[in-house]
Amino acid sequence: TAQTAGESNQRVAFPVILPTEGYVTRGYSPEQRHFGLDIAGKIGRSVNAAADGYVVFSGWTNDDGYVVILSHPNGFLTFYKHNQALLKGANVFVKRGEPIAFLGDSGRTSSGPHLHFEIWKDGTPVNPVSYVLNFNL
Repeated sequence: TAQTAGESNQRVAFPVILPTEGYVTRGYSPEQRHFGLDIAGKIGRSVNAAADGYVVFSGWTNDDGYVVILSHPNGFLTFYKHNQALLKGANVFVKRGEPIAFLGDSGRTSSGPHLHFEIWKDGTPVNPVSYVLNFNL
């Protein structure tokens, strides 16, 4: 296909898919320092990569429990927090929809079984709803 001036050859990594099945119980609310979506779900349910990217962090934090962070083209990062267990280690490439963790209730700030999902662009959190293909309230 022909490209117009200014178009990139790079594959588009966004929009993204919602990373797990469940119900959004809390939305993006930066004024309350809540920089993502809380998706309540069943412990052990698959958490999937929202878009193609590289795992840049896969490990434990006291506040957020088991966390996976993916790096995507064009300055995007996605965060997956409070998991029960992690399936991918750092420096691994994952495809959109590929399982990366199991939904859990880990970490000091978790308030029940859910996935906390964030998208950051160039170091700033953005509303995931603006990027998710399969989002319905």
